[in-house]
Amino acid sequence: MHGRKTETVYYFYDEDEGIIKDCADTKGPNATISMFDHAVECYGLNEAECGIHCDNCPDAGFGQAKKLFRRSNCDTVSHLADVFRKSSSTNEVVQYNQEINETTWQWRDWKPFVSALFKPVPGIRKYHHFVFRHEKSGIVIVKEKCIGIEKEINNLRRPLEEFDPLARPEVIPAAGLSRTRHEYLYSKVRPYARKEYQAAFCQAPGEEKTCKWQQT
Repeated sequence: MHGRKTETVYYFYDEDEGIIKDCADTKGPNATISMFDHAVECYGLNEAECGIHCDNCPDAGFGQAKKLFRRSNCDTVSHLADVFRKSSSTNEVVQYNQEINETTWQWRDWKPFVSALFKPVPGIRKYHHFVFRHEKSGIVIVKEKCIGIEKEINNLRRPLEEFDPLARPEVIPAAGLSRTRHEYLYSKVRPYARKEYQAAFCQAPGEEKTCKWQQT
């Protein structure tokens, strides 16, 4: 996602902070649109055009982050976020929960909300480029290839004047970990973390303040 300058915004969340338990769904519509909505609200500049590229996206600064990651000790999501911040001056990182436990964005139930407003795009899987323009509200411009032929599709279910741009679907709280996954992380993965960060990585099952499977 590109914002005020030439920058890339990365979204990070821990395994117990996913929209589905054990972070089982990371690329579904609810998760993806929740992060995209936050990015547009916080990093957008009221642009008149928005282009979305699906699959085969440019590597951008990700390659630099991978190189630094190989030379870094990462025991927690915060450590990984620091790697991305340090790897490039154009990288911006947003964590689901900051160190002060302040939620930066919220998961929302976008799928039924969007389905009530828009019709499906026929043959959507064959398109990899989508463009939305202010002067053509309600129209999505699709292309199979970057230099391919543009096709305009009106996918509105309702008249444009009936839309409320401030409306949002209901919030979905982070789903936490299942008991099985929590016990696996504690017994099989936590020992590989440096001792001083093991508690931050995963506390023992049964400790209520961190065992989110006990609260859901």
